[in-house]
Amino acid sequence: MLSGITEVMPTAIGLYYAHLFAAGTAIWLWSERRIAGPNLTAMLLAVLIMQIFRSSEPRLLIVACLGVMLGLMCLAARGPDWTPVLGFARRPISWLAGISFGIYLVHQKLGYVFARVATGLEIEQWWLRLAFVIGAILLAAWALTVLVERPAHRLLAPRRTARPAPEAAPEVAPETAPEVAPEAPPTRG
Repeated sequence: MLSGITEVMPTAIGLYYAHLFAAGTAIWLWSERRIAGPNLTAMLLAVLIMQIFRSSEPRLLIVACLGVMLGLMCLAARGPDWTPVLGFARRPISWLAGISFGIYLVHQKLGYVFARVATGLEIEQWWLRLAFVIGAILLAAWALTVLVERPAHRLLAPRRTARPAPEAAPEVAPETAPEVAPEAPPTRG
């Protein structure tokens, strides 16, 4: 029994993915110019080497895809303004970002359920089945965001009140400043 626990424990507590978290942290630090490019390169190479030992076959393809993805993340983090390239997709990307937590919550379990429903409906084409599953997951994630997440946030988050701007003390011109008498030395008596 103990051997079973030790086998699943790294995955259960997230340790199995810690190197990916470290890669994301290193990319963020690099994008904020808090670590140098060679440090980032060393960290990402270490992450890719660790991924070789964590991946199943085809290992090299998986690690190559991860390397490309990390490179694209670096471009996105510190690259140029992407508005000219992705300006047309700004609204859909913002909408997906707004429901991303809902997608995270429902994608796996409901994905299986919707895939099974699509099979039960005898949808044969893989691309049609995939479109059905993705559409259903987006709809479920949107509903979860609108009906649960946002109302819960409004209920639980403290209300922010606008603070009045601090009033600046009026400046007094030096020629109109009142004179201050020097303090008299204390007397002993």
